[in-house]
Amino acid sequence: MHPPLIIFGLGNPWSAYANTRHNLGARAVSALAARHGLVFDQLMADSHGAWARISGRDVLLLRSNVDINASDRALGAYAPLIERPPRNVWVLHDDIALMLGTIRIVVNGGAGGHRGVEALLMSLGSADFVKFKLGIGRPSRLERIYDYVFEPFGSDEMEGVDAAVGEAIDAMECAIEFGVDAAQTRHNRKRHS
Repeated sequence: MHPPLIIFGLGNPWSAYANTRHNLGARAVSALAARHGLVFDQLMADSHGAWARISGRDVLLLRSNVDINASDRALGAYAPLIERPPRNVWVLHDDIALMLGTIRIVVNGGAGGHRGVEALLMSLGSADFVKFKLGIGRPSRLERIYDYVFEPFGSDEMEGVDAAVGEAIDAMECAIEFGVDAAQTRHNRKRHS
């Protein structure tokens, strides 16, 4: 019997951040839940979650109730469900190194400067978990990264946001049904608009 998949969308829980670039991971997990008719409930103090059975696998979709940089607190309550190495943990997060509308599925690897992912790396004691990196593009040279990731997407970016979220949902469903390798082969390519 397989342990449940834990699919964790990184983001800040407060409504002021809902449409920011830094919340793209949480946005994608919420969209996956909506596709399957799921509603998030407060399962633990630091997280909201929804249990599902997707393609024959038990899946726990998670969003944090704490600051994105303390994402390890939200995931920590589920430690008994986490394999060693933590291959049943899938994390969706924004990535400035990828263009908007592009996703990359990576096993292992570092945080790329993302503090929420850094917190998870430290907490899990391993980089051997699956990362769904959702491109948000780079800020202009004059803009600080911190300011950029906490800005809402512009109206001219919404087509790319919707494309990235749709691609992420398809990639997650592909990975659940056929495995991470198959999802990487199918979805680790540049998205053309």
